[in-house]
Amino acid sequence: MEGGIRVKQHLMLAILLIFGVVLVAMNDVSALEQQSSGDAQNQVQTANTTEIQTNVTNSSETQIQTTNTPENQVQANNFNAYNINGARGIWLWASNVDEISGTELQNSGATDVFVLTKGGSGALYYSALSSAINKLSGTGIRVHAWIVCFYDTSTSYPDGWVNAADTGYQQHLFNIISYITRNYGVNGIHLDYVRFSGRADKNRAAWQQTPHGKETITSFVAGVSNLVRSIRSDVAVSAAVIAEKEQNADLYGQDYELMADHLDFFVPMIYGSDTGWIGSTTRYIVDHAKGKPVLAGLSSYDSNYNPVPQWELQQRINAAMSNGAVGYVLFRYGLLNKVVYSYMGWVPYVKKKYRTRYRVRYLAKYRYRGKWRTKWRTKWVRGWRYIWGNRWGTKYSYRYIIS
Repeated sequence: MEGGIRVKQHLMLAILLIFGVVLVAMNDVSALEQQSSGDAQNQVQTANTTEIQTNVTNSSETQIQTTNTPENQVQANNFNAYNINGARGIWLWASNVDEISGTELQNSGATDVFVLTKGGSGALYYSALSSAINKLSGTGIRVHAWIVCFYDTSTSYPDGWVNAADTGYQQHLFNIISYITRNYGVNGIHLDYVRFSGRADKNRAAWQQTPHGKETITSFVAGVSNLVRSIRSDVAVSAAVIAEKEQNADLYGQDYELMADHLDFFVPMIYGSDTGWIGSTTRYIVDHAKGKPVLAGLSSYDSNYNPVPQWELQQRINAAMSNGAVGYVLFRYGLLNKVVYSYMGWVPYVKKKYRTRYRVRYLAKYRYRGKWRTKWRTKWVRGWRYIWGNRWGTKYSYRYIIS
């Protein structure tokens, strides 16, 4: 009896043990399922969070490209800022901005205008830049902010020439360029006076600097390029450079090949009337620009600041273009007239013949006190004269647009 009872007790205990083991196993499985479910949920949440963050990041990148578009930004008519081939540009002083007409410049065939925004006096012409952008908006004419860099007569530097290695002044320029790029709809930043003065007699030549001045200038240009790119990738960076070829680096710190790594195009100032020199200088710079486009900077006036004859300006243009230049920039608005534009094929103006009365000067011979003498006299005559006028208008329709 006692033995039977003990057997029953053992059986009951065994059953209880088995039941306990089953319960524990079931709990473990449930815990594992919950843990697995929790991990999966966490993975989904993490994936969703990552996707959301990625979307936010991409959205921010898109905003950087699209929201930095001021209301007065020039509409470039679907041509890229860097597509500079065939460019016909003009340097424009801030004082001449009120005189320009977007329609006339558009009809003339101009593609680029370089507006003086920081002058050699240190003055900033933001209102002139804004006005130019507004006037040229919708014309397809690109607007470049023209920045005079290391020449500033408002500083304490002798003769206004700022030491290009002055990091404080460099930061001043960076601040100006950043402000313009962020707040004005420019197509380009155009650097001028981005050099040392080249005066070896005053220890201002690049080769007299430590480190060599070409390293300083190249570093500054690189800084401008990186700054502009970080704000707006569609803004071109260019520089007006001295055209003294192999002497440029040692005198002014402008090493064409080093600067080419950071510029979208060059505008060498090839000012002169010798077409042979214009051609050879253009070819030298093109060969050392590492494939970057070169726009020939040409003067449009003579030594007396009068517009050169149209045929002479065309010869200068031809000399540059036949030696690798992809376009040209004329210095400057205010020293050009419509006659010059006509010869370049920019406007439909022609030379017209008409009959009128006019005075002529002649050398008259006369006898005085028994001796023959000569004297200059004038008289009215009637004959054919010529005037530059609108092809479809009257001979009196001609007027200067750029005076």
